[in-house]
Amino acid sequence: MTIDGAWNDLTAGGRIRRKDGKDNPHWCKNPQYFLNLPFPTHFKVILRRMTYQKKTRGVKIGLCICRYDPHQGQDPNQDAKKKENEKLAKTKSRTRSPSPNKNTSPHIDKLIDQTKTFLEPPVMEYIERRLNIGTNEAYIESSFGAEEVSALYFKKNPTEGPFIIVPCLEEEDRTATFKLTSLEILIIFG
Repeated sequence: MTIDGAWNDLTAGGRIRRKDGKDNPHWCKNPQYFLNLPFPTHFKVILRRMTYQKKTRGVKIGLCICRYDPHQGQDPNQDAKKKENEKLAKTKSRTRSPSPNKNTSPHIDKLIDQTKTFLEPPVMEYIERRLNIGTNEAYIESSFGAEEVSALYFKKNPTEGPFIIVPCLEEEDRTATFKLTSLEILIIFG
């Protein structure tokens, strides 16, 4: 899959941390792409700069991949109500349907239900822009070693995500166009 994008006056946020090591408050302006993996996956993301302008010569490109926090900016009461409704729906479905295998106990059925919901990727109803990455939060960032191309390779499970992919120029307020290509390899065993 390939996506065409651009860093323009509104979307040129720069790298997550500046050269002096301080957080960049404009990083959140960069284009952001949401990724929710349904299976354990080996994933490679390639970023290619397509245009050069005089003021962006010598400015390197890179990628940042971080975990999406679905609770960022959400009302805590809304989340509690949602969990309560999900719990009620599970209890109703459990009481209506008999066990598929009559030899298993209700405790095993409950454990299987809990395991299935833990291993499935979260269902996202509303996705918000990622505003920052905390100092103790894990993220992957490319080396910002070249002007033309940057790539990241990673292996993730659905329970580790969802993820946000953020293409960046090394400096903020610089403009250029880019292509973001993703290569996905599903892991069936292993």
